[in-house]
Amino acid sequence: MIGIDSAIYSPNGGSVGIGFAIPSNLASNVVAQLRDHGTVARGWLGVQMQPMTASLAKAMGRDKEDGVLVNEVQPNSPAEAAKVMQGDVITAYNGTAIKTPRDLAMAVANTKAGSNATLTVWRNGHSQTLQVAIQTLKPEKVAAAASEDQGFAPMGMSLAPLTPDTRNQLGLNPSVDGVVVAKVAPNSHAAESGVQVGDVIVRVGADVVKTPADAVAKIHAAEKDKKEAVPLLVSRDGTTYYLALQLVNS
Repeated sequence: MIGIDSAIYSPNGGSVGIGFAIPSNLASNVVAQLRDHGTVARGWLGVQMQPMTASLAKAMGRDKEDGVLVNEVQPNSPAEAAKVMQGDVITAYNGTAIKTPRDLAMAVANTKAGSNATLTVWRNGHSQTLQVAIQTLKPEKVAAAASEDQGFAPMGMSLAPLTPDTRNQLGLNPSVDGVVVAKVAPNSHAAESGVQVGDVIVRVGADVVKTPADAVAKIHAAEKDKKEAVPLLVSRDGTTYYLALQLVNS
């Protein structure tokens, strides 16, 4: 047996010969846990991640776009205990190359809680290894406009302080800090890089920014260093993302 049917493609209610299956190795693990414990426990690392792109890889000093980018480390998680950091690129898990977020999610989910795993990460231009103790996600964790005082950054975006009123308007978590993108000029580097009005820029490169002046200074510093792009960590709709802000014409 190579798989267990889980769904069929049917535009009219009848079978057209296209089906979808759960791989047998995954199904056998689930069946064994149900038989032995009556529940299915999945390994938990505690990160939010996104795929790497060519532009993000270049902005982070990598010559290839393998691995997954950590855009958030959850508090009190195995990842936090192992010193995984925002901006890390996880390239391998227990020696197996990681190419997509699904690769890492499946590898962690299939790791027994309490087991130690080795993460290979790219950080600050170097590869290093971290040891992490994988845990099980607790059930309760499963359910789960700008100020007039605006600063102006290059690349076609206007920045504003994150005031209490702005925080309420955007529905931001109190823990989110940074500067708000108030305007994005059409066809600008910011627009082409995916920056949107209402984004909260949390970091420029590896540095936390708390005022428009902070963000402007960090972007100018990257320009002065003749970088083609700089990573921005932004909070949008309750989720954090990394964007590669292009500094030169592509």
